[in-house]
Amino acid sequence: MAVTQEELVVRAGRAAEAAEERPTAIALGSVPEGALDEAADFAQTYVEHLTPKVNEYLGWLRDPSRRMAVAGAAEDVAGLGAPISDICPFYEAFDIALAGPFELFSTSGVPGEPFPPQKVIGGGEVAVVLAIMFVNPVSSSPCGYQVAPATQLGLRNWRVRFEQMSVSSVAALPGISGTATGTFPPIAPMLTFLPFVFVTPVPGLNPNLVEVNVTADITDPKQPYAAFATNVFDPDTDPAFAGIPSTPPGWQHKLPLRYLIFSE
Repeated sequence: MAVTQEELVVRAGRAAEAAEERPTAIALGSVPEGALDEAADFAQTYVEHLTPKVNEYLGWLRDPSRRMAVAGAAEDVAGLGAPISDICPFYEAFDIALAGPFELFSTSGVPGEPFPPQKVIGGGEVAVVLAIMFVNPVSSSPCGYQVAPATQLGLRNWRVRFEQMSVSSVAALPGISGTATGTFPPIAPMLTFLPFVFVTPVPGLNPNLVEVNVTADITDPKQPYAAFATNVFDPDTDPAFAGIPSTPPGWQHKLPLRYLIFSE
């Protein structure tokens, strides 16, 4: 069923420190049959990849000696979620990150390996961007969190807005934007994975540079939790250019997610 700028309820019934359920893919507009299942399977690989890394960060939070060893770089550890403790700027309570875009299907809708680079996509192709919401399950009285955020946000309502705009024409793209909402279980999960799936619009004569902005917040009154995505996993290798070495796929920080759509 096509969905445009409508709220989609996504259940977040995962364990406190692991996303054990298969992610639920979200269609933005009409997508080919099988695309949502393919996107959910793809997102599951990121669940398995990121959960150990986040658990490593939580172990670091639990170990005061390890925290003190890198206190000078503390401000680089946390993301841009709110609230951030003034006492412990490295303590991240709530945040959201992005990975992608990834091409899951060819223009014909047949599953298979996409043609790289994935940030340069032909019009009419199926793409997925993975939003990853984080809630800290570790309490820290010195950092102002005697009660862990995962406990504070139990049974609270969350909202993730996925907004795309054309940088080329400075115009919103409502047909491939949308909002996902849900309610956390009694203990909020550490990670919630939201694969947003869409078909890229055909741009016409000129290529269309697109920017993706994603926000997350808690909609219950007097819950000061909100974040926007500035940590983005880039799936492409940037080739060497005029003596500048190539850059492998990896995380980029404090940058928006942008990709290019061209007419095939």
